[in-house]
Amino acid sequence: MEYVEGISLHQLVKRHGPLEIRRAAHYIAQTAAGLEHAHQCGWVHRDIKPGNLLLNRQGIVKILDMGLARFFEERYELTKRYDENAVIGTADYISPEQSTTPHEVDIRSDIYSLGATFYFLLTGRAPFEEGTVAQKLLWHQVRKPPPIRSLRPDVPRAMEAVVEKMMAKSRRERFQTPKEVVGALAAWTWTPIPPPSESEMPPRRKDPASILKRIAQRVREAQARSQSPARVSSPSGAFGTSPGTSRDIPSSSQVLSAQASNDAGQKSGESIFNYSNMVGETANSAVQVAPTVSDKAKSTTHLRPPDVNPDVNMTEDVETSMGTASAEGSGQSREQL
Repeated sequence: MEYVEGISLHQLVKRHGPLEIRRAAHYIAQTAAGLEHAHQCGWVHRDIKPGNLLLNRQGIVKILDMGLARFFEERYELTKRYDENAVIGTADYISPEQSTTPHEVDIRSDIYSLGATFYFLLTGRAPFEEGTVAQKLLWHQVRKPPPIRSLRPDVPRAMEAVVEKMMAKSRRERFQTPKEVVGALAAWTWTPIPPPSESEMPPRRKDPASILKRIAQRVREAQARSQSPARVSSPSGAFGTSPGTSRDIPSSSQVLSAQASNDAGQKSGESIFNYSNMVGETANSAVQVAPTVSDKAKSTTHLRPPDVNPDVNMTEDVETSMGTASAEGSGQSREQL
């Protein structure tokens, strides 16, 4: 896609007023030549207006916004069906048929819109300025705009007649091709005109390639800063620091690493806590069982033989029994060896 630096004809007129007669004729003839090429390729723009005509520093008019253009061939019948009920265009410059029978638009619709644009370049206003969008659409169908010479008497009658023919309500009464428009304006375009003055153009921009290089450098610097910690000074008492002190701001990678460590530590702490709870619950169960065992032991003292002293600690009996069993087990192990 071509990069074009310049100003639209709409902005040019709004900032500097109506154009000089020959200059306006040159710009319209250039646009008509471009539309003739589109016509030969089967294209209709459908939104010709001053805002879509860009004037570059060399004085060449570029036709913009081909997004509404329509290609007329039978194999694109689907596009035709899709567009046949759509009103496409700008109300100030739209042809009558675009709002009534949009499926019938052809290159003559662009010629009408170019005539309305010519009207604007010469007078500084659209053909129908007042009214709502609906009213403007209607007036393009049934009204004639104020005569150009009533607004600008220095415009030649022959040029006014060219504009009126371009804006005829019936397509059959207009110029039938853009090439005819170029021929009709030849009397005012046979000598070249100088390029627009520098004061009319927007400020020059730097080379787009250098702009991209500068953007890329800033991206690399930002990435480098994100990988290393920064230091900032905090005011007195802020964040618990003393006056004049500074603290490190971790990089994004450090933050992610610390977060991962914190998550791992949190999970480990949760595991230890759960294990401690389990041990504590086991100990509590043992404490609750101990009194029950003691009570049952006491309840069996009447079953002891007469020679057993009931005052003897049952723990000593258990320990003695365990010691004897251990000694016997050791003896059996030595005999097996």
